[in-house]
Amino acid sequence: MTCVFRSSEWYDQSRVIVDLDALITLLAICAFCSNNACDVTLVTRKGAYMRFSINCQRCRHTRLWANSTMKSAVPTINMMICAMILFTGSLPSKFLRCLRHLRLSVPSIRTFIRYQRMYLHGVSIYLYLQNFITIM
Repeated sequence: MTCVFRSSEWYDQSRVIVDLDALITLLAICAFCSNNACDVTLVTRKGAYMRFSINCQRCRHTRLWANSTMKSAVPTINMMICAMILFTGSLPSKFLRCLRHLRLSVPSIRTFIRYQRMYLHGVSIYLYLQNFITIM
């Protein structure tokens, strides 16, 4: 059975929750020589965004892997979490606390407020006006 989860747009992609240990085990397998003892180092962590450096000891291949794309220096996974909170009408502090109780990496409340001010308010006003015009 072959499953292909490719989408042309970052916002249409499916998302999954993966244990960090399982992810590191997967990343430790070299894509070139199939060695399963690569050094995996967490380079960057910003909320739910993580970027790893993978170095193979056998073939000396190195690569960087990230769990999300970046748009204008903003991790899209963090933006999606913040948009989900805003568009569902949830209380940000409670919603983020619930996700932290599940031990999920999430953006801080400060990041949520910054993204809301910089990006999400404009999007919500645009969507409101677009729907209002459609109704009229």
